[in-house]
Amino acid sequence: MTTAPEALECRRCRSWPFLLLDGTSALPSLISTDTEVALEERLSGIGAVVSDRFVLLVLAAGVMVGALYVLLRPVRKRRSDVEAREPSAQS
Repeated sequence: MTTAPEALECRRCRSWPFLLLDGTSALPSLISTDTEVALEERLSGIGAVVSDRFVLLVLAAGVMVGALYVLLRPVRKRRSDVEAREPSAQS
């Protein structure tokens, strides 16, 4: 199986999302290019410090808290159920 040199170059390229999203490159940005680069570098630094295990632990804790909230919240009775079960005071 032979592949084109462009495909091999694309595999080696570290910025592959830019190659896939070339059609949106002409859209204006809310921030300047220099600010985007600085923000990307800062977030890459933060990403290098935070471990994957910590991120997974935080996500698992969030899912657990959400599940406990849903399971342990008090059940509210619907107004239509309450009115159907209680005899009316007017009759």
